[in-house]
Amino acid sequence: MKKFLILTWIVVFIATILFLGISCKEETVAPVEEAQAVEVDEEEIAEEITTVPVEKVKITIGLSPYQDVSSLIVAEKKGFFEKYGLEPEFIPIDWGGAIELLAAESVDFANMSDTDLGGKHESIPNIVFTNLLYLWEANMLVAQKDTEMKTFEDLKNEGMSDSDAAKAACKQISGKAAVVARKHGQEAFLRDCASYGGLDYNKEIDPYIIDMQTEEGLPAFMGGDGDIFLPGIPQIHILTTEGYPVIIRLREIPVPGMVVQAGFGTYQKFAEENFDVVVRFQAVIFDTLEFIDQNPMEGFTIITEYLNAQTAAGMTPEDLRDLYWNKLEYFPLAEESYNMTIVEDGSRYWKARWEQVFKQFVDAEVISSMPDVSKINLWPIVMEAYLKQYNPELYDKLSSE
Repeated sequence: MKKFLILTWIVVFIATILFLGISCKEETVAPVEEAQAVEVDEEEIAEEITTVPVEKVKITIGLSPYQDVSSLIVAEKKGFFEKYGLEPEFIPIDWGGAIELLAAESVDFANMSDTDLGGKHESIPNIVFTNLLYLWEANMLVAQKDTEMKTFEDLKNEGMSDSDAAKAACKQISGKAAVVARKHGQEAFLRDCASYGGLDYNKEIDPYIIDMQTEEGLPAFMGGDGDIFLPGIPQIHILTTEGYPVIIRLREIPVPGMVVQAGFGTYQKFAEENFDVVVRFQAVIFDTLEFIDQNPMEGFTIITEYLNAQTAAGMTPEDLRDLYWNKLEYFPLAEESYNMTIVEDGSRYWKARWEQVFKQFVDAEVISSMPDVSKINLWPIVMEAYLKQYNPELYDKLSSE
């Protein structure tokens, strides 16, 4: 009898527990509409999302002494690297040696342009372009003060059309000793100019090149070496201030795809294993450009103080504002960057530019065949990842257009 009562109580106990358990489950999955609405501050939540701590990653960045890429110093001082969990170490480099440093995996990122990578792709194939910073419209040919060459403006003042003046200006460089770094963005412009002027580059230009990086080329040119020089912006500032004549500028040659795309790249292995870091780096860049856009003189002061400590440029924040920023070079913010370079009919569509660059190097026999540029330029997929992860509202807007 005791056994029977015990078994009866056990059955009742188990049944009770099961009943309570089922009741509890039913309460936890009550319809959502029964829950009370909670007011939230969307701006506060957005701020929390963008400042959520992420894994800290140390990166090394090869940085040349130019005012465009020196904008990363603004990013460091204003905390944008820290915001995205990156701890940068800047390694001073010559622009022309960036590809080789990446090939040796001596740095994680380095500044570069499309032409830098194109000219060395076949010999150093494991380098990829990843992060767009600016569009370079500042390439120019500068002549010695005592030159007999006429400038583009001189030729226009004689009554020539823009295209005829550009052709005549470029035609003058035949047989002239050009101080320029081979396989560099400036040499690509020299090739473009020769082509537009109807010259045979291999016969009329190449034999007369004085191969020097822009940093060492400036004192050599000012000391009398060469007939023409292809400077970077710090050198442009010095030469134009000193009264050296500009024969022709890149923007004066009316050829589609002439504008250089520049920023940063890395080696293939790093991009594959650390793609999230590449995307974070792009977020840093856009935050930096947004800050400078809203606080130009503060940003320009940081840039010029750093630049003048690295070079003899003597550039002022006013120089950067009035002569260079968004004038000789253009720094598109996120939405404009997408519309200009990612959209197929954009004014600076990435693929049209990169295919032109590599075709130029094939024609010049610098490389033997045309590569698949989408495997070399990762910027489009980096941009898409940036939008999805760090700017979803803009992503939704652009996706719906």
